[in-house]
Amino acid sequence: MMMMGGLLEGLDVPYSVMDDIRASPSHPTEEEKRIAGLQYYLQTLPGASWEEIAGVLWFMEEHTALEEVRQHLPPTYGRNKAKKIYERR
Repeated sequence: MMMMGGLLEGLDVPYSVMDDIRASPSHPTEEEKRIAGLQYYLQTLPGASWEEIAGVLWFMEEHTALEEVRQHLPPTYGRNKAKKIYERR
């Protein structure tokens, strides 16, 4: 996997995923690109614990609407808990 800058800085996302996003005939908005990146990254974590996913989601929250992030967390995982989990790494 190649390292992408900017939008998904710090996350490994294959160029093919970004090419698919860029090739979209609807010219996706920055928000749509962010959501696509989040969805891709979540799919790469099938064996991850909720704590690991919460950490990733907290990181992605900086680039994604809060509601988009929160719908992927268990009800007991608020923003502050996700932040604490991420910071412990």
